Amino acid sequence: MDMKSATTVTNMFTNNTALTTVAGFQNLGKAFTGSNADGHTLNLAGSPNLTKQSVLNIFNTISAPDDVNCNNSKIILHSTVYALLDASDIAIATAKRWSVVSSA
Repeated sequence: MDMKSATTVTNMFTNNTALTTVAGFQNLGKAFTGSNADGHTLNLAGSPNLTKQSVLNIFNTISAPDDVNCNNSKIILHSTVYALLDASDIAIATAKRWSVVSSA
Protein backbone atom coordinates (compact mmCIF):
# COMPACT_ATOMS: atom_id res chain seq x y z
CA MET A 1 0.00 0.00 0.00
CA ASP A 2 1.50 3.33 -1.07
CA MET A 3 0.84 5.86 1.72
CA LYS A 4 2.21 9.01 0.06
CA SER A 5 -1.30 10.25 -0.77
CA ALA A 6 -2.71 9.68 2.72
CA THR A 7 -3.78 12.89 4.41
CA THR A 8 -3.50 11.67 8.00
CA VAL A 9 -2.24 8.54 9.65
CA THR A 10 -1.70 10.01 13.10
CA ASN A 11 -4.21 7.76 14.85
CA MET A 12 -4.11 4.88 12.41
CA PHE A 13 -2.52 2.49 14.91
CA THR A 14 -3.63 4.07 18.19
CA ASN A 15 -4.63 1.54 20.86
CA ASN A 16 -4.72 -1.34 18.45
CA THR A 17 -3.74 -4.10 20.87
CA ALA A 18 -4.70 -6.80 18.36
CA LEU A 19 -2.18 -5.57 15.80
CA THR A 20 0.62 -8.10 15.47
CA THR A 21 1.98 -7.70 11.95
CA VAL A 22 2.53 -4.74 9.66
CA ALA A 23 3.87 -5.00 6.14
CA GLY A 24 3.60 -3.34 2.78
CA PHE A 25 3.41 0.35 3.70
CA GLN A 26 5.42 2.14 1.02
CA ASN A 27 6.20 5.81 1.54
CA LEU A 28 4.63 5.82 5.00
CA GLY A 29 6.70 8.86 5.98
CA LYS A 30 5.27 10.79 3.02
CA ALA A 31 1.90 10.75 4.78
CA PHE A 32 3.42 13.08 7.36
CA THR A 33 3.64 16.21 5.23
CA GLY A 34 3.97 19.90 5.75
CA SER A 35 5.95 22.03 8.14
CA ASN A 36 5.64 20.94 11.73
CA ALA A 37 8.14 22.46 14.13
CA ASP A 38 7.22 19.88 16.75
CA GLY A 39 7.78 17.03 14.32
CA HIS A 40 5.50 14.18 13.38
CA THR A 41 4.58 11.13 15.43
CA LEU A 42 3.78 7.59 14.42
CA ASN A 43 2.36 6.24 17.66
CA LEU A 44 2.47 2.45 17.93
CA ALA A 45 2.56 2.47 21.74
CA GLY A 46 -0.93 0.96 21.87
CA SER A 47 0.21 -2.10 19.92
CA PRO A 48 2.18 -4.25 22.40
CA ASN A 49 1.97 -7.39 20.27
CA LEU A 50 3.82 -6.15 17.19
CA THR A 51 6.57 -8.50 16.09
CA LYS A 52 10.14 -7.35 15.56
CA GLN A 53 9.81 -8.17 11.86
CA SER A 54 6.74 -5.93 11.59
CA VAL A 55 8.61 -3.03 13.16
CA LEU A 56 11.53 -3.64 10.81
CA ASN A 57 9.06 -3.66 7.89
CA ILE A 58 7.96 -0.18 8.96
CA PHE A 59 11.54 1.04 9.43
CA ASN A 60 12.61 -0.33 6.05
CA THR A 61 9.71 1.17 4.11
CA ILE A 62 9.17 4.45 5.94
CA SER A 63 10.28 7.59 4.16
CA ALA A 64 11.80 10.65 5.73
CA PRO A 65 9.21 13.35 6.50
CA ASP A 66 8.68 15.63 3.50
CA ASP A 67 9.70 18.78 5.34
CA VAL A 68 13.51 18.82 5.48
CA ASN A 69 13.32 21.13 8.50
CA CYS A 70 11.33 18.58 10.45
CA ASN A 71 13.91 16.76 12.53
CA ASN A 72 11.80 15.93 15.59
CA SER A 73 9.70 13.15 14.10
CA LYS A 74 9.37 10.05 16.20
CA ILE A 75 8.06 6.54 16.23
CA ILE A 76 6.72 5.54 19.63
CA LEU A 77 6.74 1.83 20.38
CA HIS A 78 5.25 -0.09 23.29
CA SER A 79 8.06 -0.86 25.73
CA THR A 80 7.84 -4.62 25.11
CA VAL A 81 8.21 -4.08 21.36
CA TYR A 82 11.01 -1.54 21.81
CA ALA A 83 12.91 -4.11 23.91
CA LEU A 84 13.01 -6.44 20.89
CA LEU A 85 15.18 -3.99 18.92
CA ASP A 86 18.92 -3.45 18.95
CA ALA A 87 20.90 -0.37 17.97
CA SER A 88 21.30 -1.48 14.35
CA ASP A 89 17.53 -1.92 14.01
CA ILE A 90 16.85 1.57 15.36
CA ALA A 91 19.56 3.02 13.11
CA ILE A 92 17.43 2.13 10.08
CA ALA A 93 14.77 4.63 11.21
CA THR A 94 17.14 7.28 12.53
CA ALA A 95 18.93 7.36 9.17
CA LYS A 96 15.59 8.55 7.78
CA ARG A 97 15.27 11.30 10.43
CA TRP A 98 12.88 9.39 12.72
CA SER A 99 13.75 8.89 16.37
CA VAL A 100 12.52 5.68 17.96
CA VAL A 101 11.35 5.83 21.57
CA SER A 102 9.73 3.57 24.10
CA SER A 103 6.32 4.42 25.55
CA ALA A 104 7.56 3.82 29.06
